[in-house]
Amino acid sequence: MTSDRIISLAPLAEGKHYQSFSLYVETPGISLLPDEHELVVNVVSGHFMLINWNVRYVVIDGLFSTDELAFMLLLLSDWPSYVPLEKLLQAVNCQSAEQIVQLLDRERDQAVALLHDLAEHCRRCLRPFGIDVQNVHGLGYKLSRYYSREGQA
Repeated sequence: MTSDRIISLAPLAEGKHYQSFSLYVETPGISLLPDEHELVVNVVSGHFMLINWNVRYVVIDGLFSTDELAFMLLLLSDWPSYVPLEKLLQAVNCQSAEQIVQLLDRERDQAVALLHDLAEHCRRCLRPFGIDVQNVHGLGYKLSRYYSREGQA
């Protein structure tokens, strides 16, 4: 699904539709990608690419829906921290903090189920290159390393 709205957390230059996320830090065990890789996301269409800049090669690409895009841009921008449920719901539902508090009071299970479904869809896109969307004790979500059943990242 594509959208004409631009979902971006950081200001983009006029006509620019891409944000890059390295997901690399110097601290051992925290990085999600090697330092020569970047996840590049089109904030209009939801198209994403994992690029290995050493060899100028697109390793994998895919497409986030409009709701998945809002969800993922928050997770990517706040990584390595987690993003609280309320903040994710604000982005996905395009509602104010007050409206989200009311929503959670009235329909918490439905609202949380929506985020769970978005997380599940995004996992399918990210796991092929070793990234998972992790539920943080029911308080929010964060990006983390994906380990297959064999324990391989």
